[in-house]
Amino acid sequence: MPIDSRVYLDSPTQTSTEAPGKVGEVRSYLDPTYGFQMYRLVLAGAAIAANRVVEWQAGITGAAIEVDSNFVPSVQVAGVAQNAIASGSYGWVCCSGICVVKTNASVLALAAAVTKGASGSGEVDDTDFGDVEESIIGYFPSAIGSATTGAIKLSGLL
Repeated sequence: MPIDSRVYLDSPTQTSTEAPGKVGEVRSYLDPTYGFQMYRLVLAGAAIAANRVVEWQAGITGAAIEVDSNFVPSVQVAGVAQNAIASGSYGWVCCSGICVVKTNASVLALAAAVTKGASGSGEVDDTDFGDVEESIIGYFPSAIGSATTGAIKLSGLL
């Protein structure tokens, strides 16, 4: 079987009702602001908003949805959507590198980014719990004030 030469994305913002590859496929992208990133192809099981953490749905369908509970183990996270993906459409989510994410509240610089403690769908927090190790998906390179969007360094959700 020949090796696929499509290892780089032209644009990670592309969405389509037709699959541009295999669900779960990972491609590289060189962002002009954040540098080297990796993106994973997902099929939206429901509408996904921009800058939201996306998890694989239960089952073997390959569909993904916004994180919908306040605790999701990092191994279940597909990535962070950088643009909206309509329900039933295919799109790319960042799974490694620096990207933009929606926070539940203000966060501290260099704090761990966790799904636990976030109350909004697809949001992250830096909540100081003693039992969040398995929900850590990265860290915040700089502080983010109030519930807004800002940079997150993902820890290679591969």
